[in-house]
Amino acid sequence: MEGKELTLQNIIDKNVEALWKEFQNVPVDRNGNLKTAWYAFPKGTNKNDVYDWFNRHHSEGLAYLIEEVKKE
Repeated sequence: MEGKELTLQNIIDKNVEALWKEFQNVPVDRNGNLKTAWYAFPKGTNKNDVYDWFNRHHSEGLAYLIEEVKKE
Protein backbone atom coordinates (compact mmCIF):
# COMPACT_ATOMS: atom_id res chain seq x y z
CA MET A 1 0.00 0.00 0.00
CA GLU A 2 3.00 2.26 -0.27
CA GLY A 3 2.15 5.44 -2.11
CA LYS A 4 -1.59 5.00 -1.70
CA GLU A 5 -3.69 7.68 -0.09
CA LEU A 6 -4.70 6.75 3.45
CA THR A 7 -8.41 5.98 3.25
CA LEU A 8 -10.80 4.03 5.39
CA GLN A 9 -10.82 1.25 2.78
CA ASN A 10 -7.01 1.06 2.84
CA ILE A 11 -7.13 0.68 6.61
CA ILE A 12 -9.81 -2.00 6.32
CA ASP A 13 -7.77 -3.81 3.65
CA LYS A 14 -4.66 -3.85 5.84
CA ASN A 15 -6.66 -5.28 8.74
CA VAL A 16 -8.30 -7.88 6.51
CA GLU A 17 -4.85 -8.83 5.18
CA ALA A 18 -3.60 -9.32 8.75
CA LEU A 19 -6.61 -11.54 9.47
CA TRP A 20 -5.96 -13.47 6.25
CA LYS A 21 -2.41 -14.25 7.39
CA GLU A 22 -3.73 -15.40 10.74
CA PHE A 23 -6.46 -17.50 9.12
CA GLN A 24 -3.81 -19.52 7.28
CA ASN A 25 -2.98 -21.18 10.61
CA VAL A 26 -6.55 -22.21 11.44
CA PRO A 27 -6.90 -25.98 11.13
CA VAL A 28 -9.65 -27.42 8.95
CA ASP A 29 -10.88 -30.98 8.63
CA ARG A 30 -10.99 -33.00 5.41
CA ASN A 31 -14.42 -31.52 4.64
CA GLY A 32 -13.09 -27.98 4.90
CA ASN A 33 -14.73 -27.19 8.24
CA LEU A 34 -12.92 -25.22 10.93
CA LYS A 35 -11.64 -27.48 13.69
CA THR A 36 -11.69 -24.55 16.13
CA ALA A 37 -13.61 -21.32 16.48
CA TRP A 38 -11.91 -18.33 14.86
CA TYR A 39 -13.15 -14.77 15.49
CA ALA A 40 -16.86 -14.62 14.59
CA PHE A 41 -16.76 -18.06 12.95
CA PRO A 42 -17.69 -20.98 15.21
CA LYS A 43 -16.03 -24.36 15.09
CA GLY A 44 -17.51 -26.31 12.18
CA THR A 45 -17.90 -23.32 9.86
CA ASN A 46 -16.98 -24.27 6.33
CA LYS A 47 -13.86 -22.46 5.09
CA ASN A 48 -15.79 -21.33 2.00
CA ASP A 49 -18.01 -19.22 4.27
CA VAL A 50 -14.89 -17.62 5.70
CA TYR A 51 -13.50 -17.11 2.17
CA ASP A 52 -16.76 -15.38 1.24
CA TRP A 53 -16.31 -13.00 4.18
CA PHE A 54 -12.77 -12.15 3.04
CA ASN A 55 -13.96 -11.67 -0.54
CA ARG A 56 -16.66 -9.22 0.58
CA HIS A 57 -14.45 -7.19 2.91
CA HIS A 58 -11.20 -6.71 0.95
CA SER A 59 -11.45 -4.18 -1.86
CA GLU A 60 -9.58 -6.46 -4.26
CA GLY A 61 -11.27 -9.67 -3.18
CA LEU A 62 -10.22 -13.17 -2.28
CA ALA A 63 -8.11 -13.74 -5.40
CA TYR A 64 -5.84 -10.86 -4.35
CA LEU A 65 -5.47 -12.26 -0.85
CA ILE A 66 -4.62 -15.74 -2.15
CA GLU A 67 -2.10 -14.53 -4.70
CA GLU A 68 -0.55 -11.46 -3.09
CA VAL A 69 -0.80 -11.75 0.69
CA LYS A 70 1.60 -14.44 1.77
CA LYS A 71 1.69 -16.15 5.12
CA GLU A 72 4.47 -14.73 7.26
